[in-house]
Amino acid sequence: MPPRCGGQSCKPGPSRVEKLTTNYGPTIAVYRHIADDPEKVAALDHALTDLAHRHNGGAPAMEWEYLLVTARRR
Repeated sequence: MPPRCGGQSCKPGPSRVEKLTTNYGPTIAVYRHIADDPEKVAALDHALTDLAHRHNGGAPAMEWEYLLVTARRR
């Protein structure tokens, strides 16, 4: 049986990128910010695919943590 990640098969590359772009808050925010610039979107897609390939290490899942900071401007 293939490894599973959150009910979905864990595959390196584009499927991981798709998961990040739909489920990972910081990535969603960046894509929203650059949505009007196709070159930046393509560059980010490439960078995330590369990240998944380099840091997967053959494991069925990658662990991610992030700190979300919000602030108010006075």
